[in-house]
Amino acid sequence: MKRLWELTWGRFWQSRWAFSRVYLAVTIVITALAIPVLKGLVYVGQWLDNVPFLSLSNFKQMLLQNPAFTVILIMAIVALLAVFAWQAVSYVLGFSAIHAGQKPTALSAMKQAGYQIRRMGFGRSALIVAYGLLALPFPMLTFHSALLTDVKIPEFVWPTIMATTWMWGTLAILFVGALFLAIRFFYVLPELVLHQQSAKTALRNSWQKTAGRAGWRLMFKLFFGSLLIGAMTLLAFGVTYLLQLGIDQLGNLDASALGAVLTFILATLSDILFSIVGLQFVFGLMTRDYQVVALTDFVSKSKRSKRWVGTFLILNLIVQGATPSFWFVVNTANRHMKIISHRGVDGGNGVQNTIPALQDTVAKAHPDYVEMDIRQTKDGKWVLMHDPTLTTLTKGASNKSISDLTL
Repeated sequence: MKRLWELTWGRFWQSRWAFSRVYLAVTIVITALAIPVLKGLVYVGQWLDNVPFLSLSNFKQMLLQNPAFTVILIMAIVALLAVFAWQAVSYVLGFSAIHAGQKPTALSAMKQAGYQIRRMGFGRSALIVAYGLLALPFPMLTFHSALLTDVKIPEFVWPTIMATTWMWGTLAILFVGALFLAIRFFYVLPELVLHQQSAKTALRNSWQKTAGRAGWRLMFKLFFGSLLIGAMTLLAFGVTYLLQLGIDQLGNLDASALGAVLTFILATLSDILFSIVGLQFVFGLMTRDYQVVALTDFVSKSKRSKRWVGTFLILNLIVQGATPSFWFVVNTANRHMKIISHRGVDGGNGVQNTIPALQDTVAKAHPDYVEMDIRQTKDGKWVLMHDPTLTTLTKGASNKSISDLTL
C-alpha cells in the first residue's frame, strides 16, 4: 500500500508544478483554441450548405444531399483526431520526461509532440487514436480529453439497453474485450512515441511485455491505483457537496448563489488535481522502462517563476469553466424557478401518467408543467409510459417491453 501511495500521490507531489504545467497547457490549447475552431468550422459548413442540424435522423440525407457540408465535416473529424493524437503524444513526452528527472516546459513537450505527429505515418497515428479511444471507457487507463466529451451513450438510452438481455450482454462482452486489449496494448504509446517503432512492432512488443504474470501485475497495479485515486476524488467532492449543502441551509438566495460559484471552483480544482494525479500515475507506469526523449531543460529558471506559470494556467482554466456557471447563477438567482412534474406524479400519489394522478398532482403541488413520455406498441399504437418495460409499473410481474406488446 505504501508503494501504491508513492506511485499515485507521492510522485505527483514531488513534481506537482511540472506535471500541472504540462496538463493545464495542453488542456487550455484544446478548450480555448481547438474546440472553438472545430465547432466553428462545422457551423460554417452548416450555414454554407443550409444544414439546420446534424443527428442520426438526417445523417443519411445529409450525406446524399449536402456534399459541401459532408466534406467540411470529414475535415473537422480528421482534424479532431489529429489533435487527439497530439494530446496523447504531449502527455507521453511531458510526463515521461518529468518522471525521468527532467524539468521540461509545457511548450517544449507540446512542440515536440507536434513535430512527432507531423513525421508519423498514417498507421502509427491511427494506432495512437485507436488506443486512446479503446482506453477511454476505463478510468484506470484513460486520459481526459475535452475533444471527446460528447462521444458517449446518451443517458436516456441506458434503460433500453439494460432492459434487453442480449443488448447488455453484448455490451458487457465488448467491455471485457476492450479492457483485455487495453491492458495487453498498454505499452503501445511509449513504443510508438519514445522508441519510434512501427505500428506492427509496437503492438507485438506490448503484447509480449504484458504476457502472463506481467500482465496480471500491471492490471492489479492499475486497478488498485485507480481505486485509491477514486477514493480521494470522492472524498474531495463529498466535502464540496457538504459545503454547498450547509450554505443552502442558511436559506439565503444570494448566499446560495455565491456558494454555487465557490463550490463549482472547488469542484473544478478537485477535477484538475486528480486528473493530473491519475495521468502521472498511468504514464509513469507506462514509460518507466523506456529511454525518454530529452526535452528543453530550464533548470536555471527559479521555482518561483515556474509556480507563477502553473498558477496562471490553473486560474485560466478555472475562469474558462467558472465564467458560464457564474453568469448562469447571476442571471437566474432572482427568477421564478419552474416546477415540472416528472411522470405526472407527486409523492407516489398514483399510477404515472394517469388522469387521476395528474389531477391530484396539480391540486397539491401546483406545477408549472407536467412531463410525460410517449411510447409505441407493437401494433403501432401510442401510449403514455415512462419506462421501456412493464417491470416497475407491474411491480416486477412482467418485464416485457412496450414495443413487444400490442395495445
